[in-house]
Amino acid sequence: MINNVKQRIQQLYEKPTLRIIKMQIAYIIILIFSLITPIYFFNSESTLLLISWLGNITFGISLCLYYKLTKTFISPYIFFYVSFYLFQFGQLLLFSFRINYDYVFTGFYSTYWENDINIVIQGAKIIVLSLAFFNLGSILSFHKKSIRNINFIPNKKVSEMKIVGIFLFIVSIIPFFYNKIGEVFVSIKYGYQGLYNNNFDFTPMLKQLTILFIPSCILLMIVCNNKTSKYIQLLLVIVGLLGLVGGGRTEAIGIFSMLIIYNYAKKVEISIRLIFKLVLLSIIFMILISSFSEFRLIADKSIIKFLDVLIYNTIENNVLFKLVGELGWSMGTVFMTIYVVPKQINFGWGSSYLASLSRFIPTSIDPSGIIARLHEISYYPSNLLTNYYQAEFGLDTTLIAESYFNFGVLGVCFMIVIGYFIGKLLGYKQCYNIFNNKFSLYVKLVGSFTLFTLPRRHFGYMINQIAYTIVYVYLLVIIVVIVKKYFVNKNITNKK
Repeated sequence: MINNVKQRIQQLYEKPTLRIIKMQIAYIIILIFSLITPIYFFNSESTLLLISWLGNITFGISLCLYYKLTKTFISPYIFFYVSFYLFQFGQLLLFSFRINYDYVFTGFYSTYWENDINIVIQGAKIIVLSLAFFNLGSILSFHKKSIRNINFIPNKKVSEMKIVGIFLFIVSIIPFFYNKIGEVFVSIKYGYQGLYNNNFDFTPMLKQLTILFIPSCILLMIVCNNKTSKYIQLLLVIVGLLGLVGGGRTEAIGIFSMLIIYNYAKKVEISIRLIFKLVLLSIIFMILISSFSEFRLIADKSIIKFLDVLIYNTIENNVLFKLVGELGWSMGTVFMTIYVVPKQINFGWGSSYLASLSRFIPTSIDPSGIIARLHEISYYPSNLLTNYYQAEFGLDTTLIAESYFNFGVLGVCFMIVIGYFIGKLLGYKQCYNIFNNKFSLYVKLVGSFTLFTLPRRHFGYMINQIAYTIVYVYLLVIIVVIVKKYFVNKNITNKK
């Protein structure tokens, strides 16, 4: 009887998912047909404009289909997908509205692919298809999902999670703020550009510890009482504001997005008006930072001149367009990769993906050096363009560029795999199935923060963040559980 009820619930659960999967696949077929059909009466600019609008439509349809599954736009995956869209498509979004901007495909960097507009068009098509395939993977992650929530660590182990959170907070707070305050001072003195010329010396261990500070805050925010949780949220807001001053705008957006998701999950009322106010305040804050940065360079300072700079940054040098454009610069690495691979460098055939899996294992526990070598191979796509062009700063790579490096045009299909994995990690269909377990909530929140910039990074970065902020934290909690159980049993034995 109970099994029959479960099967019936499972069937009701899967039917809408199957329908949405079919809708996404149908749209992808139409999209592929639209992209491969030659339009002879369009010039190159008009073709790129058409592809840009196909990308906007793909983004909108993907959001709507995911919303039909989850009934909410405030979720870790939605925030990640918006980030994915802006990092990979931001400049084409501006281009679709004919906004005046120094686009990567018309400015200096277009010389990196010899100003070949065909490469830009091919790259834009690959990006649009990747957006669609990625979302298909996330939707597929809901299919045949168990109606029972798997709790990695039960809520009764909250005290153990709190111990781990406090420990990580203590060991990471000093290196984190040393680095963060240093960035702020450099940014105030030299502007954002100064951050590229000033490095903060860290041993590898201290550098890894800085990664753990915000995850430790997230863990404590979840397991502590409401009063302590509010203080931790305030600390995270301060960190986000320091990030805005110190050039870490994407870090700040990731923190604020994570806090919105957390409060929404805790049933704190979040109105559209509140979100609008937060966005408006962030924009005003960024305008002021940009204005103060430019005002420092003026010789004869005065209030009138500051107002001139402020008006210019508010109206002509629109900070929102500038932010979207800067995020969207990452799409340039796709064009560069198409130019380089396979004409100059052979396809990777999945080598970077396989090597990246080794990053779950620290090099310190492998005296043979095999793991260190695999780590080095996993970094290859990230260094490929920088080394080839002998650039003065890291050109890095993106998820889409790395997929092309490995499999060429067919790399768009691998985006289904990455989308599926991200969908499993960040997605949820019903709040009560996720947010009734504190460690599951931690996984969603820390994933929404640490993976916010993943679209402009390589696959190995994702493995590294998951290893440090989820797997290792999980193992630490298990160790604390075992140690506590050992001492409890020992005390009981001694009393007897």
